[in-house]
Amino acid sequence: MSGIDDLLALDIDEATRPWAFSLQDIVRDRAARKISDDEALRLTVIALSTAVMDLEERLNKLEGKPEGLGQSG
Repeated sequence: MSGIDDLLALDIDEATRPWAFSLQDIVRDRAARKISDDEALRLTVIALSTAVMDLEERLNKLEGKPEGLGQSG
């Protein structure tokens, strides 16, 4: 299987990982030629940025740091 096939085969819980669901949607739409390469790239960057923010929030929670955007240090 290719990486794209693996991504399409994943059973993803949208409520806990909405960014992963978005990536799966992007791959499907691009494969079906519903969106252009440029649009797929733009949406992928947004989805991955969301994933990074999600990870940062989870790490902050584990470290006992306050929640919210715009934290410094």
